[in-house]
Amino acid sequence: MALDILEAALASAAAAGADADCARAASLRARILWEGGDVAGAEREATRAREWAHTSGDGREATAALRTVAAIAVARGALNDGIALYEECLAELRAAGQTADLSLTLILLAELYDDARRWAESDAGFAEAIAVAAGLGDPAAALLAELRHAELLARRGDVDRAHAVCERALEMARRIRAPRAMAAAFRTAAMVARERGDLTRAEERLSGAEAAIRDHDDAILAAEIAAERAELYHRQDRHRETIIALNRAYRALSQLRGSVAVADLSRRTRRLEAQFIDVVRRWGQSIEAKDLNTHGHCERVADLACAVATRMGVAAPMVFWYRVGALLHDIGKLVVPAELLNKPGRLSEDEWALVRRHPVAGAEMLRDVDFPWDVRPIVESADDLPL
Repeated sequence: MALDILEAALASAAAAGADADCARAASLRARILWEGGDVAGAEREATRAREWAHTSGDGREATAALRTVAAIAVARGALNDGIALYEECLAELRAAGQTADLSLTLILLAELYDDARRWAESDAGFAEAIAVAAGLGDPAAALLAELRHAELLARRGDVDRAHAVCERALEMARRIRAPRAMAAAFRTAAMVARERGDLTRAEERLSGAEAAIRDHDDAILAAEIAAERAELYHRQDRHRETIIALNRAYRALSQLRGSVAVADLSRRTRRLEAQFIDVVRRWGQSIEAKDLNTHGHCERVADLACAVATRMGVAAPMVFWYRVGALLHDIGKLVVPAELLNKPGRLSEDEWALVRRHPVAGAEMLRDVDFPWDVRPIVESADDLPL
């Protein structure tokens, strides 16, 4: 209905030669289409909005439309296109003196440079974002730049620099004295401590983040804190607790699916899915460490299951959960003694009954894990066919 109304408004504005109104209507259509999952349609409308904005002489609207096109490119996984578009957007903001949006655009571009391993440009982008924010008297924007920079430095393995940046950010957060600022700073400090190998400090910082955000509804920050909790559990080989925390993070991000307000949502989701697969793969490997006859079995089952699901026309987001379920399908073997799994001779009836119970045991192990998509039937259906 909203799209139809906007289409009618756009047609009326076009007939009247009101290009500025056309640009605004097309921008709204782009937002609605993106939130509805029609990425191609959103990109088309945002491009049209930019053309009309240029014709009308509305530079601010044209730059806003370009920023939307850039964010969509990143969502599609087109890293180099996203970088080029954000660079163009940055040039337009500078030329027009639109400093209000400059810091956030610099942060987004710096993160993309980091993804492309263009680290010197990434560092320079963060430094400029902080300087711009300070010049505008916007401590929240400066804090965001510091925290994002610290996180990416830690991911690169430059933990000493990450620690220094993070300590500076913590002081900024204390001066701001806002719960969200403290939660974000503590979450990043937990990550840096974990990367430095100080798991006790990481736990303290993470508990501080959870306490600060407890009474505040912030899906993005909740997802980041849950993802960091998962990383901490993962480092301690607490596989089941890791998956529970990852589920919380995934569900929080799912609330924002299609939101144009979160330009890097797709990057966050991809990173979270990579964490998910890494955890379940390692958990699966712990099974194979016990059962010497099934080396690589879980990976082969996962590859075949996903190939069949794709051939059947299952949507890509669902195929991801097929892989998770397939990698976990033998998890119940963890309760079976290794000597039974590797016994060279025939099993007794009681021994065979215990081995055959592993699908049920696996489902019981995952009983309280609230997966976004129910993988338990895959685990319950596990058999012992060699692959």
